[in-house]
Amino acid sequence: MGWAVQESREAVVTALLEVGAAVDKPMHNGLTPLLYAACVGAEAVVTALTRGGAMVDLAVNGVTPLATAADQGNIAAVIALLPAGAAVNQAIGDGETSLSMAAENDDLEVVRTLLEAGADVNQVNDGKATLLVNRSRQKRRETRRLWQCSTLGPWLETILCSDIL
Repeated sequence: MGWAVQESREAVVTALLEVGAAVDKPMHNGLTPLLYAACVGAEAVVTALTRGGAMVDLAVNGVTPLATAADQGNIAAVIALLPAGAAVNQAIGDGETSLSMAAENDDLEVVRTLLEAGADVNQVNDGKATLLVNRSRQKRRETRRLWQCSTLGPWLETILCSDIL
């Protein structure tokens, strides 16, 4: 399974799963196949693994596949993991989330996708600060503004933020 995942061979992954290969068994590098596929942005392999029963929120060293995909800016993997049931607000490590990691990298596309999936900008990390406060110094004006707009009510959001939401 590990070779097929590392080589992004979706057909081989699917065939292995059909004959009962262990979908969540760690590979030689200690990562689960899904975590690895999410990290490298192998969307077809992510989809095959989730359809094959991979645990979408199974963390390795406190990091989930969604957090890894968001951190690496792999929008295709993020999009594949969300309908498979990935927990959009699951905290990792010191309370960071997929959303905070994407925002830290100024990845507007991933931030927008996670917000549309219900990511909570008011979630508090282990330092008792909201993600909005922690990311208020973002370099990209669009990311910072998207954070601010996602905290508004629907009425104000429509008036003040229609150009970015």
